[in-house]
Amino acid sequence: MQALAEAESIGDHRASYRVAKSNVGRALLLGIVFGVFTMFFFEVFPGWAEEKLALVQSGRISGNALTSILIAFGAVTAYPMSFLPSAFLSLETRHKVFGIGLFFSGVELAPSVWDVFQVM
Repeated sequence: MQALAEAESIGDHRASYRVAKSNVGRALLLGIVFGVFTMFFFEVFPGWAEEKLALVQSGRISGNALTSILIAFGAVTAYPMSFLPSAFLSLETRHKVFGIGLFFSGVELAPSVWDVFQVM
């Protein structure tokens, strides 16, 4: 306590500064969740829509076009709940680049695993 008082008396405010903890695990988890949803919409949903939905089966719209419309609608309506700003908020300033790298690694994890299973 006395060391803190001495540090403040000479103008050294670093002694009283609390270091915030980065939650890089949260950034990675958010990236993985976003990647799973993205992989589903780009890889699984168009084929499923062409087989199951009457609108697509009738030929009025393709599965890829329907997917694009749904993603555009989702992007516009879910912008305030985007995963990337949430990942940014959980990181300390000095860990932002590392954490965002983990976020995008998580985004690409699910499509990469899906591609491996498609090749097998």
